[in-house]
Amino acid sequence: MNKRSSHQHREKRGRAKPHGRTNRSRRDNAPANRSTEDVLYGRQPVAECLKAGRRKVRWLTVSDRARPATDLDKILHLAEAASLPVQRIPPHELDDRLGDVNHQGVCLSVSPYPYVPIETALASTKNNAQLKPLVLALDHIQDPQNLGAILRNADGAGVSAVLIPKDRACAITPTVVRASAGATEHMAIVRVTNLVRSLRTLKEDNFWIAGLESCEGSSEYHHTDLSAHLCLVIGSEGNGMGRLVRETCDMLISLPMHGKVGSLNAASATGIALYEIRRQQLGST
Repeated sequence: MNKRSSHQHREKRGRAKPHGRTNRSRRDNAPANRSTEDVLYGRQPVAECLKAGRRKVRWLTVSDRARPATDLDKILHLAEAASLPVQRIPPHELDDRLGDVNHQGVCLSVSPYPYVPIETALASTKNNAQLKPLVLALDHIQDPQNLGAILRNADGAGVSAVLIPKDRACAITPTVVRASAGATEHMAIVRVTNLVRSLRTLKEDNFWIAGLESCEGSSEYHHTDLSAHLCLVIGSEGNGMGRLVRETCDMLISLPMHGKVGSLNAASATGIALYEIRRQQLGST
């Protein structure tokens, strides 16, 4: 599978089964002032943001009733090293500022998420001498909790870059950062205008495109050669991949289901597929 074969089938497939349907969070949209500021919350997301150092940080707020703890001490040490102002306020003021979220007594005011150009992302895929390039493309994932969980899995699997559409898809909001446990802060994430065009760009850079969906013509993931430079495509929670995205894939892979429920949610399915890809890639080096 090192060379692209002319007989690779790309015919139209049947309607795909979605990974699973989730309820869209009422906090999936960013705050009204997102163009100038994000407010991250939760101890691990705040710590990861400070460690990554990719955003401009304005201030750190800590509950004046927060008890001493290792994770909080780490945040305060990072803030001190960055000469960052620290505000101490009562817990109810944090609640008023952030709403009904599990902030763990900490929030951080930062610049908006630093997306990267696709050219930069593709260049970064070649920077790791130990891992083969692996890109994740998300076709209109709309639930922020699902997106965050997917990105946490992707970071764990060492994904080189992530592509998400600009329209009709969840952006990287504070809710997503929280759901990813701060993994977003270390990742190369690209917002693309046209996902199909971006997938074709990857093909020109010698990536194979594998769509994860259970439909006619798909092969079980563990019976498929996934050891090449690969881009894994995940469809939306309700509708799966769009027709043009599906037709752009070089192959479709699926997860065998042995129980009564017909599918996994997108985050669980993504994690399984990514680690199988990594297993094969590492075994072929």
